[in-house]
Amino acid sequence: MKTNLNRNVTAIMLFVVCLLFSVPISAQDTAKDQAEERAKNMTEQMQKKLSLTDAQYQSVYTINLKYAKKNEQLKNSDENKMAKFRKFKSSQQDKSKELKTVLTKDQFAQYEEWIKEVQAELKQNYKNREK
Repeated sequence: MKTNLNRNVTAIMLFVVCLLFSVPISAQDTAKDQAEERAKNMTEQMQKKLSLTDAQYQSVYTINLKYAKKNEQLKNSDENKMAKFRKFKSSQQDKSKELKTVLTKDQFAQYEEWIKEVQAELKQNYKNREK
């Protein structure tokens, strides 16, 4: 009877330990999946708006994925809002510099205009949010 109880306790403890170690891994996987999904969606939107070539699509996806992962880490950090904002802004500037090397002049001008429109929309939504 005592050995069965010991086995059950050991099995439960092993299960709990496995559960505890699996939660952080799945959270990391979720963040990675979110970054990949965000990069894919952004690249597809850029494909539609900018008529990317196949080679450009791959390069743009790689750049978008790099910054989506970087921004996901920043979003989940413990830094204050202003520090995050500054780093997001810096990240966006770095991303634009990289995209400029991949896109044509016309495509990059369209991209910048599109980003300005999105930013203006976000500002308006922020002002109109319920307080």
